[in-house]
Amino acid sequence: MRKKALWQAYECATDCVLLIDEIDKAPRDFPNDLLLELDQHWFQHPFLNQRVTARHAPITVITSNVERRLPDAFLRRCIFHHIELTEPLVQEAVNARAADFANLDAETRDEAQKRFWDIRANDQIQKPPSTAEILVWLTILSAQGTTAAQLRDVRLADLPALTALVKDRGDLDRLGRQR
Repeated sequence: MRKKALWQAYECATDCVLLIDEIDKAPRDFPNDLLLELDQHWFQHPFLNQRVTARHAPITVITSNVERRLPDAFLRRCIFHHIELTEPLVQEAVNARAADFANLDAETRDEAQKRFWDIRANDQIQKPPSTAEILVWLTILSAQGTTAAQLRDVRLADLPALTALVKDRGDLDRLGRQR
C-alpha cells in the first residue's frame, strides 16, 4: 500500500493508505469538512469541477500534535493511538537515518542521544525536542565533525548547534541560566 492524496486515494484501483498529517494545524473547519468526504467517499474537485468518487475506501491515518483541540464530532469518529516517545523508538529512528550522519561514530551518536534526553528531562523546558529535532541535530553534528567529547560534560546551553534541538527562545534562555 502507498500513501496518496485524497483524490489519488479515491481513484486508486487497489487498497491504499491516506495520510493526513498534523490535522490540528489545518484551518479550524477542516476536520469537520473532511468528515463528509470520508463518510460519503466522494468530493467535488475544486479545480477540475468534477466529482471524485472512491473506488475503494482508503485506510485513513490522521496525525495530530495536539496543539489545538479538534472538534468533538470529529473526535467521536476517530480511534486514538498515542505514540509515546521512548528511548527505543528514538534509537530506531536514529538507526534508520544513520546514513544522514555518517561522520558520527556510535559513541558520538549515543552521547548525543543522552544529551537529547537530558534536555527532555529538564523541567524548565516548555517545548522539549522530539524525534525530528534530534535527527536534524545529528545531521548538523555530523556535518560539523562533532565528537563525543564535545558533547560530554558540557552544560546543555553550551551544546553545539543547540538551536536545532531547542526551538523556543524562552527555553534557550532558561537553559543558559542553569549552572
